Amino acid sequence: MMNNRSPLKFYYQWSLRELRSSQLWPIAIAIVLIVASIFSMSAISERMSQAIDKQGKDALLGDIVFESANPPPSLLLDAQVDGVDAKSLMTRFSTMMFSGTSMKLVMVKAVEENYPLRGNLKLERDGKIQDHVEPGTVWLDKSLMTELGLKVGDDVAIGDLESTITGVIAEEPGISFNPFRQLSTVYISQKDLSQTGAIQVGSRVEYNVFINASSSAIDNVKKLVELQPGDEWEDTDKESRASQIFDKTRQYVSMIVVVIVLMATATLVVTSQSYVKSRSGIIRALRSMGANKGWIKRWLVVQLGMMLGASIVIGLLLGIAFERLLRIPLASLLPDPLPVLTFQPYLIAIVMCISVLIPAMGLPISRLWKTGIQSDRGQKPILSVLGRAHIILLPLVVMLVLFNGNIIVWLMLAGVVVLFVVLGGVSLGIISFANKLVVHPVLKLALTRMNHTKFLTGLQLGALSLSLMLISVVWMVKTDLFSDWQSVLPDNSPNVFAFNISTAQKDSYHDQISEFATEISPMFPIVRGRITEINGENAAQHAGGEDKSNALRRELNFTWANSIPDYNKVLSGVWTNSNGVSVESGVAEELNIKVGDKLSFVANSITFSAVVNSIREVEWRSMKPNFFFIFTPDVMKEINSSWLVSYRLDDTFENQFSDLSRHFPTVSVIDLRVLTEKIQGLLGQVVWAISLLSLLAVMAGLLLIVTVLALSISTRRDEVKVYRTLGSSQKRIQWTLFAEFGFMGALGSIVACAGAELIVTLVNQHVFGIESSLHWGLYMTLPIITVLGLILMIYRSSHVLIKQFYQQTN
Repeated sequence: MMNNRSPLKFYYQWSLRELRSSQLWPIAIAIVLIVASIFSMSAISERMSQAIDKQGKDALLGDIVFESANPPPSLLLDAQVDGVDAKSLMTRFSTMMFSGTSMKLVMVKAVEENYPLRGNLKLERDGKIQDHVEPGTVWLDKSLMTELGLKVGDDVAIGDLESTITGVIAEEPGISFNPFRQLSTVYISQKDLSQTGAIQVGSRVEYNVFINASSSAIDNVKKLVELQPGDEWEDTDKESRASQIFDKTRQYVSMIVVVIVLMATATLVVTSQSYVKSRSGIIRALRSMGANKGWIKRWLVVQLGMMLGASIVIGLLLGIAFERLLRIPLASLLPDPLPVLTFQPYLIAIVMCISVLIPAMGLPISRLWKTGIQSDRGQKPILSVLGRAHIILLPLVVMLVLFNGNIIVWLMLAGVVVLFVVLGGVSLGIISFANKLVVHPVLKLALTRMNHTKFLTGLQLGALSLSLMLISVVWMVKTDLFSDWQSVLPDNSPNVFAFNISTAQKDSYHDQISEFATEISPMFPIVRGRITEINGENAAQHAGGEDKSNALRRELNFTWANSIPDYNKVLSGVWTNSNGVSVESGVAEELNIKVGDKLSFVANSITFSAVVNSIREVEWRSMKPNFFFIFTPDVMKEINSSWLVSYRLDDTFENQFSDLSRHFPTVSVIDLRVLTEKIQGLLGQVVWAISLLSLLAVMAGLLLIVTVLALSISTRRDEVKVYRTLGSSQKRIQWTLFAEFGFMGALGSIVACAGAELIVTLVNQHVFGIESSLHWGLYMTLPIITVLGLILMIYRSSHVLIKQFYQQTN
């Protein structure tokens, strides 16, 4: 029956019986978890790339945009290029709009009927929404109509164009994040542009040609146009706030993949050793019955191949289901229709799984089919030193190919390798030291046993600490990311900016907004100016060229104050009360400015100087007034200024806000309520997706802990017999196990917290670019949860184990 000609059906039936036994289940679950997690993470990372691409194109209003201060060449507008789906021209300029006795400087956008090619334009007329601008129509910002007291149907004049207001702009595509560069918007048709008479020689006009096209077609379109001064192409490589959020989320996804692979690999190694140990006796029995190595090899390959194939299929199905679950919170951010996933997530999942499985199972299994008839108690450990090296080497080679440029992967791996050795040594040292101090018999027995089996205890503590540490890393990084995002845009962040407030209006405007607004910022004086000299040297020459910084190529907003805003962090220097200026750290680095340098500026045709007293770090993502240069009041006392203030407005005060705009018609107001709601909605969706990802990592950690615990309990059978033979009671035996695992859990969790803090600090600083803080709450909660969890898990197992022994002895 057991010769080389045994039918395949026999292998299949026996292997099926083996698969039904519980020995292979932990291995199968680990494989399923590896495949499912890597596939779902790779797939969701691909989806996030699609979301970033969509967000970028929606912000651009096309796949690519040609921008110019000159009329675009007819060759660009008229050329027919294969792969170009659509083109749309927009002409943008500022001019005065008149209505009765009212007038206002506005931003006019003359667009074609197919505008926008991407993103959403919502125009409201008589309660109905449309998405394009028709010839002969004029659409105004709601805030502009409120400010001037206008309504639909009123007459307006835009240059020489006289028309009536068609409706209200309910939502614009591609909203800018800079409130200082926005004017109230008016939409007209491109066909009505000539009637305005506003485009004259010397007029400041910006032309945009939006293009939807394939990547190859975009390259061909670019070749048609020879860029002139003032021309440029804008594409999705430009970083946006949404892309920053998604980029950090993708980095977090990479970290989750590494965490799950590490924990699942550890689970595979531990369970494989247990499987080999449990099957050594069966192999010796088969050898004694005449089975040769070839027969045993085929038998093992068939059953393990069946397990691997079934596990990969189940893992892929579970991964597909999980990817669809993760896709739910991101649905509104993804392209519609959703592109089909590429083969890459499938390939990465299968290749990564096999690369981990071959050394984790292949090495011990190869020892198994070499098992002889006689038990060799002096043989080398199944997992040799060379084997351990291969376990690390093969997955590393695969990860090097798959995650070559991903720094977070290598930070995690380096941290785990170093900390695993350090944590094991520290833990064993603490156990040895505690054993000398403890006198309680139960604790003394538990510590003595752990001290006598240092290698096994070190492995168990290492596996436990590793799983707890990686779970802690996931939780800590998630907490720090959420805190960073929440601090940048909290629920009570300002959503309205008001500027061009005159000095005469300053106090009365502040008093009125105080009646209904919250989170009111200080009033900031605003003056437009340029930096001209640094320590008596031309600023551009000092910096190494005008292209070194945008601050040299345009006017900046200057302000002055008695102190630096509390939401700016001083990196160097100290604020002074006179003849001083505080410089934003990015500009200081670009222009090579240091504390003590003397800077010269020009504003309103007035030249003035100040000495740099401090360098500040500014969070430009926040919805708060921020400035490159903040002066002491004495420096700019001769310069006239307008004022700026930001505040938060709830929708319940819409009427008061309308009255305010009518009362101060010359004050420019930027209403960012829709914008902040979009960003907070985006954060909410990403937070939900990240929470689901974290749950999968926790499941992997719990699987490793449960597996290690189950195998540890199973090794106690002989010890229970010895304890009982020596007269120990059932209660004493059980409390000894509680003490051993409780001490192991407390020690492992505290050491895991310390290791996690180190890894999280490195990851936050070098990957996410956010500050880290000590997570004191975890040092309290993790040991308690771990100890209680371990005691609860071993209670049932130890109770059954002791009961079985008592039944046998009786």
